[in-house]
Amino acid sequence: MNEARRNAAWLAATSGVATLAFAALTLAVARGRTSRWDRRAKTRIRSWGSEAESSERAALASAPLGKWWSQVGASLTGATRLLFTGRRAAAGAIVGASVGSAALSPLLERVVPLRRPPPEHPEHDDPSKQSYPSGHALRTSATAVTTSYVLWREGSAPWAGGPLAMLSFAVTGSKLVLSRHWTTDVIGGYLAGLAWGSACASVYEITRD
Repeated sequence: MNEARRNAAWLAATSGVATLAFAALTLAVARGRTSRWDRRAKTRIRSWGSEAESSERAALASAPLGKWWSQVGASLTGATRLLFTGRRAAAGAIVGASVGSAALSPLLERVVPLRRPPPEHPEHDDPSKQSYPSGHALRTSATAVTTSYVLWREGSAPWAGGPLAMLSFAVTGSKLVLSRHWTTDVIGGYLAGLAWGSACASVYEITRD
């Protein structure tokens, strides 16, 4: 087995494990088994946020970075630069991770059992608002996983993984500070993002020039 196929197999296995973990967490959340832990985590996060004078302002400022249009726009910009140098598989993987995660997020919100945001959030009483999984966590992690892996393999920016991970943590952390999500919403989003991002990276390994 050559290196590309070996890497693709490991990435596919990572995607499968993350998918199973997401399914298990989704079942636990639906049955209310994480409620007590979520409430404790929320209390800790809110107390930390209230102590930091600028925490909510920073959270509000960083939240748009996790929106689908922000993720897709940044990915298209990066993919265009790769296309100019003939690296079509790399460009396709990054766009696929970003656009696919943007489509996957609302799909999952419709098929998993309804979970409302924490009671402190204004959208808690809106029956149309789904809290699980966090779309910000899903989109940012999927894009970060695929982009950092592809750039590392292409030798373009092997250091990109660190900044992308930090950006993802900052964006999703803002939703916790603002009480838009429970902690397990974010964990579920990360698991779904890891599953999709690893799958896109696996396809990249198979199709790269």
